Amino acid sequence: MARFLEVACLLSAVAAARGASVVGGPTAADLNDYVVTAALNFAVSEHNVLSSDNFVSVLQSVTKAQQQVVSGMKYTFEVKLATTTCSKSNVKKSCPVNVNMKVCPETNILKPPKRLAVWTKSWESWAQLTKNTCN
Repeated sequence: MARFLEVACLLSAVAAARGASVVGGPTAADLNDYVVTAALNFAVSEHNVLSSDNFVSVLQSVTKAQQQVVSGMKYTFEVKLATTTCSKSNVKKSCPVNVNMKVCPETNILKPPKRLAVWTKSWESWAQLTKNTCN
């Protein structure tokens, strides 16, 4: 039994060192998946609600997207956001991510890259932004 545990630990260490995904660990998220996109939109929307910026931010690009099974699903995104010309006071708080880009074009002001994480529980129709930090 002790020998089995030694071998199992050794194989786990080798797999982790080689960059193999660990069961229950983060894996790449497919940005073409509707659920992943919904989590990303929720993260940007919550960022807008929580930030002290006067203008709405929009997603410019995603540099990394991961998902992890937890008690639900955790999505982590590394993103670049851009500021628009639309004041937050003129946009519905419940839906700032759906800004009409013809009405609210991006400015040339780029924000530092952000890391956004969302924890979802689909069976409860519940989501929470758990990380909103600069990289």
